[in-house]
Amino acid sequence: MFKHILIPTDGSDLSRKAILYGVQLAKESGAKVTGLTVIEPYRPPAMDAVLVPIDEGDYEERSRVLWETASEQVKMAADAAGVPCETIREVHDQPYRAIIDAAQRSAAISSSWPRMGGGGSRPCCSAAKRQRC
Repeated sequence: MFKHILIPTDGSDLSRKAILYGVQLAKESGAKVTGLTVIEPYRPPAMDAVLVPIDEGDYEERSRVLWETASEQVKMAADAAGVPCETIREVHDQPYRAIIDAAQRSAAISSSWPRMGGGGSRPCCSAAKRQRC
């Protein structure tokens, strides 16, 4: 059925549900999984911003911690299910585009990710077609 499943995650509760679903699908299909976390690039605060400014170093550190936490969730679920796994981090200002690009690069043919608007996680096929594996 599937040979490679891409699981975008941001560490949220909804993403954890998608991870469990995606890993279970991979186990049943004999597939491997790739966990993807997309971090938006640092943007310096505007002069009229009311927000507490954060410098680039702090932003990078917080982004790294977010990625490590989200990646660990994927690794733990995959290890528990006996599914091969890798994790990647992308920096992109359009997360949806980074997910599509990662799917095309890795030739993942299925993506398990949370759908906005509730209803939990549902499988979604990516636009990428199976090229190799």
